Amino acid sequence: MQRSHMEEPSWREAYRMSEVGRLETQQIDPLHNLDVEYVLTLAEQAIERRWGGRAARTAKRMKALLRLRFLEENSLEQCGVALDVTRERVRQMETQLLRVVRKHLERQAGLR
Repeated sequence: MQRSHMEEPSWREAYRMSEVGRLETQQIDPLHNLDVEYVLTLAEQAIERRWGGRAARTAKRMKALLRLRFLEENSLEQCGVALDVTRERVRQMETQLLRVVRKHLERQAGLR
């Protein structure tokens, strides 16, 4: 005897739905305990350490990129217009900025 698919979901579908519901309630937001001000301070320290003395213009641009890209969540194109560079150059600057900040954070944590 074959049941219609309209009657009730199969046991697999019912199990999948119950698991989805369970997992959704258990997920923790990774940014929940993130102190944005602290992270920004560390990022600005990294920028100053790397570019502060010799390349003040670059430091200023990197701080602007940090603000535009990560706080205001602008696209590469929008950041490029604001910084008067191409979006490819914004991507390159972002990669360089993240590398410098990562090294600084590792140094702060004593990992290097």
